[in-house]
Amino acid sequence: MSSLEAVVAALRRSDARSSVPRFFVHAAVGAGIWVGAVLLITRLVPFERRLQLALLGVPVMLAVAATAWLASRPGPGVLMSVADQSLGLKERLSTAWERRASSGLMDDLQRLDALQHAERARLARAFPMRVNRREVGVLAIVAVAALLLAILPNPMDRLLAQQRADAASQAAAANAVHAVEAKIAANATTVPPDPKVQKILAPPKSRSGRPLTLARRCKRYRPLSSSCCSSPTRRRRHVPARRRTSPIRSARRKPARRRGKP
Repeated sequence: MSSLEAVVAALRRSDARSSVPRFFVHAAVGAGIWVGAVLLITRLVPFERRLQLALLGVPVMLAVAATAWLASRPGPGVLMSVADQSLGLKERLSTAWERRASSGLMDDLQRLDALQHAERARLARAFPMRVNRREVGVLAIVAVAALLLAILPNPMDRLLAQQRADAASQAAAANAVHAVEAKIAANATTVPPDPKVQKILAPPKSRSGRPLTLARRCKRYRPLSSSCCSSPTRRRRHVPARRRTSPIRSARRKPARRRGKP
């Protein structure tokens, strides 16, 4: 290696190759849990766009994993220390990085010795790729569960189909009503109101010009209704009935004529 910066760049590439798969597994586990949870909830609650909601979690989890990977990347000092431990360089790289700004004779010799050992060692082995079997097992279980939830029939599909059919029938009925209303409005002719009819239908008003209330109308027309609207049968009840006499009784009551007179 020509400089310590080149060593740091090589160690960063090695660290990225070993850490990216681990964070990718984390993102896959999170996405599988999200998809399974959405498919499970939509079996209890009717939701129309459950597939879009389930797939929305995949880029979100990838973005979260990428952010965590960028935030957890080690610095140059940590890279040098891990490389010393992994490659058995006895802290040559970490010491040379700490004293990189020094310009003494011993400092130059130490940096040269560290660069020589870095050339001989394979820096890619400083960060080996390791697979966590527990995370892979969890990923497999989550993936199988999400696949089963996606394949098995959802009982809410029938309810959603019925809701769509009801909405379509309501829309068709509303369109028919609007069409009839438009046809009636097109065929109807506007007739101006008759002033005489409007005057007759208008409510009566008082002398001050204000409309009469219902109580005032009843009070105003009560004497007229009591005197004029009484039935003739009720009048006859108060008149005493005359006694009817038969012709025989009337003949008896007439005075008898005297005899002897012409």
